[in-house]
Amino acid sequence: MRNAEQPPRVFKLDRTKMAWAGVEDIGGAALFLDYRALFGVVSPGAGNGNKIFFPRYSEDGKQAVFYDLETKMYHPAFYGLKQPMNCVWVVPNLKLDELDEYAS
Repeated sequence: MRNAEQPPRVFKLDRTKMAWAGVEDIGGAALFLDYRALFGVVSPGAGNGNKIFFPRYSEDGKQAVFYDLETKMYHPAFYGLKQPMNCVWVVPNLKLDELDEYAS
C-alpha cells in the first residue's frame, strides 16, 4: 500500500486508443483493494462513493483506511487501533427475487 503522503493513482483503459488514462473521479463507485485483489462496486449509501478502501491501519498515521477522491485526503477510520486487523471484503451476490424466496 502507498504511504499516506502520496495520493493513489487510478487509471481506466481508453479502448479507442488501447491506452491507460488517469482518472481523478470515480463517481458513485467505491474501490476495495489489497495486495492480491481489487474490485469496484456502485456505492450503496450516500457519501460512500468516490473512495478507495485499503485493509490497513497504522499507529503513526502513515497508512490510511480509505482515500476520498473528492476531498483528495486519506482518512483513518479506526483511531487508536493497536492491533492489526484481519480485513475481509464481503460482496453478497443476491438478487431481489432470491431475497423474496427466503422471506416466504
